[in-house]
This record gives sequence, structure tokens and C-alpha cells, in this order.
Amino acid sequence: MRKMKIEALLPAFILFGFVLVLFYPLANVLKEALTVEGGFSFELFRELARNFDWLNALSNSLLIAGLTALFATFLGFWFAYGMHFTNLPKGFKWMIEKCFMLPMLLPTITYGFVLIYSFGRQGLWTRLVGQELFSIYGKSGVILGLLIYTIPVTFLLMNDAMNYLDKRYLTVSRLMGDGFFRGLKITILQPLGKTFGVAFVQAFFMSFTDFGIPVAVGGENRLSRLYCMSTLWVRSQTLIEEPSLH
Repeated sequence: MRKMKIEALLPAFILFGFVLVLFYPLANVLKEALTVEGGFSFELFRELARNFDWLNALSNSLLIAGLTALFATFLGFWFAYGMHFTNLPKGFKWMIEKCFMLPMLLPTITYGFVLIYSFGRQGLWTRLVGQELFSIYGKSGVILGLLIYTIPVTFLLMNDAMNYLDKRYLTVSRLMGDGFFRGLKITILQPLGKTFGVAFVQAFFMSFTDFGIPVAVGGENRLSRLYCMSTLWVRSQTLIEEPSLH
């Protein structure tokens, strides 16, 4: 009886913990935003309303995150498709799967450094070829770095979902005379509809909330402006609050 009561209360405890973890930091952020020189003020919001630079930075962040999520979901699906619906050697598939997991163990700014040391002006491939293959600074470099960051996640989601597909349906589709794309749509794409949505949302928010890669290869672009603005504000608040050492 006691165990049943605990199980009945468990969802409420989980929900309470989730609300606490989610809204407590947001409440602290709102408190700091409404506090200027120790008093209540809307000055920071008025300053934000007068400066529209953040809108440009926000639109760039949304655009980059959306494009990255779209490409990462598309590529993650085809990599997973190759693992389940091709005749590649098992050892090669095992190696590819492990290689996809390795980038997940690294901080995101590392991907930016990898791009710089590989394709930058003094990078390895630039020296071997004798010229820059492409510019890694700006939107193209940021998208490439974010793809390296997000593709492993979309691949794992797709790969895991494909484990539950009944591959016999694809065989039946071929026997019924369906073409490749029709069979792909009916037997694979439609059952994975929700997984596509989850993978896109996951990649979008991973890209939108990441600052390491834009800071490393964003250059003077406004892609990292939100990060720079927030960093400068935090530093200014720290200098105000900390007493001088001299």
C-alpha cells in the first residue's frame, strides 16, 4: 500500500523538480535584469529597446540553427540508413558508429579549432594544397562546425529508431513493384516521422544555444554578437560589484 502511494506521488515529485530546475534560473535572470545599482529598474529593458543590434544577431542565430538542424537531420538519416539498409561490412559499420560517438565527448569550441587547424589560412590542408580550399570564417564555417557537433546526435536518434523498423515491409514493397522512393516513403520515412521531428528540434536547440563554435570561427560576423553582448554585460556587472584591489 505504501509503495503504491509512493508511485502515485512520484510523477508530482518529478514535475516539481523539473519546474524548480527550469524556472529558478529564469527567475534569477529576471531578477538581475530588473536590478540596476542595487535598485529596481527597467533601464536595461529600455536600453535594449533602443538598440536593435540584438535583433540582427537573433535572426542570424535562428537562421543558422534552422539550416544546421535541417542539414544535420538529413545527413543523420542517410548515415543511419547506410548502417541498416546496405551491405557494408559489419566491421566498417561498427567503426563508423564509434566514430560518430567520439565528437560528443569534446567541448564545442574544439570543433572550431579543428576547422582552423585543418582549413584555416595556416591549416594543414591549406599548406598541402597551397591555397585555402574555402573560407571557414563566417556563416559557412559556423554551419560546418555545428554540423560536426549535431550530426552525431541526429545519427544516434535515427539509428536507434531504425532498430525498431520491420525491414520485411521494405521487401514486400519491392515485391509489390514499388520504386525506390515510394518504398522509402512508405516503409521508412512515414514510420520515422516523429523521429525526424525530435532530431530536428534537438539539433536546432543544440545549435542555437552553442557559443563555442561561433566564437571560434564566427570572426567579426554578428553571429556571435549575442554572446559578446552578454559577456560584456556580465563583466561590467562584475567590475561594479567587486571592490578595487588597488
